[in-house]
Amino acid sequence: CMVVNPLPITHSDLSDLPPHMTSPAPIECRPTSWFRYRAGLIILMFTVFAVLFYIDGSTNYRKKNQAFYLHQSFKKASNVFSEQNAEQGLTPEDWKNYASGQMVDLPSDRSILPRNLELPLPWPDVLGDFDRMKSLQWNQLWLDYTAELGWDAKPPEKPYDARAIREQWIFFYICSIMAIIGLFFLIRT
Repeated sequence: CMVVNPLPITHSDLSDLPPHMTSPAPIECRPTSWFRYRAGLIILMFTVFAVLFYIDGSTNYRKKNQAFYLHQSFKKASNVFSEQNAEQGLTPEDWKNYASGQMVDLPSDRSILPRNLELPLPWPDVLGDFDRMKSLQWNQLWLDYTAELGWDAKPPEKPYDARAIREQWIFFYICSIMAIIGLFFLIRT
């Protein structure tokens, strides 16, 4: 953005001009629509990333941890059922009593679990169903259970630790700050 004068003016020529024409013209440079479009996309990108990091840090990773430990309980229930049934021949009542007294094995760090999760967490009721456990298809039980809750049937391969959750919060703050800085510069121009 420059003021371009097509005719070369010498110092002697300036004395003949009226005073309002000899003062320097203000240089004004407005952002182009291309700049505003790019800045808007950058702000949108950082905002979307911030929202996604917030969701992962506040709820998603914790819910996935809950699903992981519940999935482990389904595996454990299948193994225990097989062992007890092989040793002494279980009855439906014996299994239901045993399963109703079992709790999901959860980590000692409660910060990696959903905040509204009531602890201790008992085994899901479906694991007390003798007839369904007898088929030894705990995977099918898991699929039915997750479908009932509206969860993803494939749990994570490993739980997310507190560090992974904290990283999501750090990236949320970074992206939020970048979006605010971008908005500041866009409004300022």
